[in-house]
Amino acid sequence: MSLQARMREKLMLALNPTRLDVVNESHQHAGHSSSPGTGESHFRVL
Repeated sequence: MSLQARMREKLMLALNPTRLDVVNESHQHAGHSSSPGTGESHFRVL
């Protein structure tokens, strides 16, 4: 299971929102020195 999916699952269980979007924005940080290179480092939660 991806980090994005795990985050979404945990937030859904904890908050029970009517809508939840977890958007992976890691591609915008590719190549940055602080990026771990896993493709799963930056997320937007809406």
